[in-house]
Amino acid sequence: MIMDANRAFELNVGDYFGEQGYDVEVTRATADWGVDVFIQKDGKKGAVQVKNYGNSRTRISRKDIMELYGAMAFFDCDFAMLVYNGAMNEDAIKVASKLDIQCIYMDQVIEVPSVLEDTSMEI
Repeated sequence: MIMDANRAFELNVGDYFGEQGYDVEVTRATADWGVDVFIQKDGKKGAVQVKNYGNSRTRISRKDIMELYGAMAFFDCDFAMLVYNGAMNEDAIKVASKLDIQCIYMDQVIEVPSVLEDTSMEI
């Protein structure tokens, strides 16, 4: 069994930032307090929220952006980023701009490293 697509996307985003020279900490899959990945570079710490909406009808809302801003403040981060692969509402774009939250559209790469494979057997 392989990890679900949402978790794989979070891990792929973590790998992406690692390739960009950031120190990366991917948070646990559930109860992450609104941050999927912490990144750090040049003494600056960032909170990254990952939204794997793909072709679904769910869109990123202003509430999502405001929650990320709150999580950034709660965890004493210097900046926040949203990485997504779906669509954003116009008001979400406006709020992200106002709060200086960078939004990065990233197609999901459906490549799950072998270390993510669940090798346990169900009985």
